Amino acid sequence: MPSPQQPPAGPTRGTLLALAVPIASIAALGVWAVLDWQALPAGFPVHWGIDGADRWVATTPRSVATFLALHALVCLLFALSAWGVLYRSRLAATSGGHAPSDSVIRQRAVRLLLVVEYLIAYPAWLALLMLPAIAIWVWAAGLFGAVIVLTASLIQAGLHRARAKRTSDRTRRGDGSEDRYWRWGVFYINRADPAFLIEKRVGVGYTLNLGHPLSWVLLCLLVAIPVLGRLL
Repeated sequence: MPSPQQPPAGPTRGTLLALAVPIASIAALGVWAVLDWQALPAGFPVHWGIDGADRWVATTPRSVATFLALHALVCLLFALSAWGVLYRSRLAATSGGHAPSDSVIRQRAVRLLLVVEYLIAYPAWLALLMLPAIAIWVWAAGLFGAVIVLTASLIQAGLHRARAKRTSDRTRRGDGSEDRYWRWGVFYINRADPAFLIEKRVGVGYTLNLGHPLSWVLLCLLVAIPVLGRLL
């Protein structure tokens, strides 16, 4: 079996900046709220439905801090995932006929994660600044449209690579990770592997390397986010 391709070199300053901007914007919103507390409304929306805001909470230090922390953690989840795809995952092929399609899949996956991260930060500003109701409709349309288009693009790239694999190399599986590190073909556990995102053996996308500490950071974020949501 071919040896796994190693993750690429570390991130550039520009990449780190792009990943950090949504989280930094939420932090800036928090600083503004502390410095100009009197400018905040008496209550703010934390959930929106078809008819607009349908759940409100009183403006207190706890509610504002929880609301901003919730959005920051969701942004961190997507930022960490995008960083993992770029720098802590392996291309299934770095040369040969599969390399271009593998690179395209990575680029499109990162694009999807980044777009969602940026859009997730927006409702925090919308709620505390009490922007007009039309703003949430613009946000929802942008989020829905971007996710549909980028997900379809990602699936199309995956199908293109699958067809290429069927017509050329039938022996290659995923990114070359060894069978002994897979459990039931679904769970990957390898403490020596620097990658914490591993290409799925079935379907398009990535799964976690449960032997890597960052995988557990992601899982903790997935648990913390709904817990914080319940506190609002």
